[in-house]
Amino acid sequence: MSNANEPAFPVVESHETMGTRVSCGLSTRELFAAMAMQGLMANPNPPEGISYEMCAVMSIRQADELLKQLEGE
Repeated sequence: MSNANEPAFPVVESHETMGTRVSCGLSTRELFAAMAMQGLMANPNPPEGISYEMCAVMSIRQADELLKQLEGE
């Protein structure tokens, strides 16, 4: 997962006197995990007994699997 820690939305700004600045924000992994969690939390009928901790774990696992699959393309 070489791109997991790369910025999801890098912004490069160049300025004459201040030089170049890169703003990174969320990593690709963090963005994918947040999107997976959003989908899980939007379910009006969540699985019985699912905890917030389990939701977070599932989101991270989904993000990692997506990154793994994308690396294999």
